[in-house]
Amino acid sequence: MAAALAVVWTTAGFFIAERRADVIDGSALILTSATTTFRQHAVQTFDAAELALKHTGETLEYIAPDELSEPARLTRLLARLQGASPFLKVIGLVGLDGRIIGDSRGTAAGRKVSDRPHVKAILDDPKRSFYLGRVFRTRVSGMVSIPISAPWRGPDGGLKGVITGLVEPDYFSGFYARALFGRHLSVALAIPGGAPIAEFPDNVAKASGRPRLPIPAVDTSGISRASRMRSAVDGQQYLVTAATDNEPPIVVAVGEPVAQIDARWKRTAWVVTGFATALSVLIVIAAVLFRRKMRLREWLNTTLRQAADEQVRLADSKFHFLAQVSHELRTPLNAVIGFSSMIGGEQLGPIGNPRYREYARDIEQSGRYLLGVISDLLDFAKLDAGKFVLREDEFAIADAVETVRVLMTPLARKGSIALRIEDRAFNVRLLGDLQIVKQMLVNVVANAIKFTPEHGDVTLSACREANGALVFRIRDNGVGIAKEDIPRVLMPYEQSDAAGTRRERDTGLGLALTKKFAELHGARLDIDSAVGVGTAVTITFPKERVRVPEAQRAKGAAA
Repeated sequence: MAAALAVVWTTAGFFIAERRADVIDGSALILTSATTTFRQHAVQTFDAAELALKHTGETLEYIAPDELSEPARLTRLLARLQGASPFLKVIGLVGLDGRIIGDSRGTAAGRKVSDRPHVKAILDDPKRSFYLGRVFRTRVSGMVSIPISAPWRGPDGGLKGVITGLVEPDYFSGFYARALFGRHLSVALAIPGGAPIAEFPDNVAKASGRPRLPIPAVDTSGISRASRMRSAVDGQQYLVTAATDNEPPIVVAVGEPVAQIDARWKRTAWVVTGFATALSVLIVIAAVLFRRKMRLREWLNTTLRQAADEQVRLADSKFHFLAQVSHELRTPLNAVIGFSSMIGGEQLGPIGNPRYREYARDIEQSGRYLLGVISDLLDFAKLDAGKFVLREDEFAIADAVETVRVLMTPLARKGSIALRIEDRAFNVRLLGDLQIVKQMLVNVVANAIKFTPEHGDVTLSACREANGALVFRIRDNGVGIAKEDIPRVLMPYEQSDAAGTRRERDTGLGLALTKKFAELHGARLDIDSAVGVGTAVTITFPKERVRVPEAQRAKGAAA
């Protein structure tokens, strides 16, 4: 039996590892391809922008001086030149004195802009052929733009002024959105030094001066290998590739959250683990049955020889068998659940009559319900006896919240209920038993879903209070609980008068267990409810159990 179990789990582990490697390699290939495409697009765009500015300068050489001195004529000319380039929103002329001669909007003539970096760069270095600068907000319209500039030269090659242009960051963001076809990737277009000039899906106008996506170092090949990096903005870990170009000086980075990548291969891992568990249960049951068969045969031989002891031995065997069945109830029940799931999912082939598939699903649901009842009863017995021990460790709040989302979304969809997650605790960590905290949240969210009518809302939020405590709050707009019933629903095996409106069976242990689990953590569970309005359940963990990173603590102290 041990050898068979070792083969099953070794094979399952190998398959999961292979699937994980395939998912990561596939993501890296997509990121590299997208990075190359977006670098080529950016280079072509800024090359075309440089040509557009140079063409503007060449066109001005053929315009009579009196036309340039008339603002209306100059505006129309510049507007016509700007209209030929879809990525340019404004083209302007700046004199050697640093004042605007005119632009394609006709709104800024005479304004002094010599302090603008893209103007100053050309005036200070007339040999520079093109300049690409940091994103800035225009003084006239307030539009967030990417500034570009080129020298305006006379026939003798001398500097007459500066030709400026403005490119909207949304031009690049829109291209990224169309090119990604709905794939949830992040893109950052920046200039050397890391200052973003366009981002997706973020809006660079709201950026803090540094891109959300971390940008890795790029070797001489111009493109980096996919690597894992943690964002200094949102704290997430990303798989990122980046590419650079010297003309113009840009860097493009494309990344995908590691959690998003892991979710893809973990779905397969859960299926494989479930199958391996079911197969292991089958092996164990077969071994147990074989051993029992051998024992029974030995017992029968003994009873034939000793008629006087036959009834005594039979009675002892029955008693022992019933005790073992009671103790080992979970093992065959898990087998029932696993096999009915396989049959209902037709994993080994179609089963013909669709009613059999429905029966298998009913068996699986009933088995899971019974297993939950057994687990709740055993947990409650341990708690009452004072033998329940927490396995405490620090864990990320996001891990517990994500588990609730994954487990409860199917139940919410089944009841046509909108399940919303609001995790405002960011990278806060909690000292406690992760599995028990997950069970607490699942119990309360499942309870909220059961007592919320179709098309209702259930919201789970996690946030850190001003006093340092961590608060989980589960709100619904369901049937609600009468004020006088609130103490009763926190007692084991008790339910509110609204229990008749629920869609699922319930033992009445969920809230009672959750309250006791909270008290083990030194936490508090509160219920605020009104009949016909909804219910809000709040679980508050003391600040002594909350762990905040140094960077976030320093930021909060400064604020």
